[in-house]
Amino acid sequence: AAHRPPFMEALSAARQGSREDKDRAFMTGLFSLLDALFNAPIRDLVLPLNLEDGITRALVSREGELGCLLELAIAAETAPAEKLGQCMETLAVSRDAFLAAQRVAVTWATQVCREM
Repeated sequence: AAHRPPFMEALSAARQGSREDKDRAFMTGLFSLLDALFNAPIRDLVLPLNLEDGITRALVSREGELGCLLELAIAAETAPAEKLGQCMETLAVSRDAFLAAQRVAVTWATQVCREM
């Protein structure tokens, strides 16, 4: 849970996203595990929050650019290399950008865990 938000934010930065784009990517990653945390459908959890439409669509149906970023983050955690490669290609994320985002996310997650 501590890995996905900074990973998505770093990927957005690698794609030359604005500060707002990076913030939206971070928020999408942050909320993307609510269903596992509360053992409830993500739709039921995020719709009452009145999040920005792009974030909601990404979380509920994996639509839009944020949905693609979320798919890449999930693929990085669970998918075979082929699926990961497809997601990277769709988003035009280079291997170097992907690895840099992974480093940022691991560093951030480690820091958060140490502070707990």
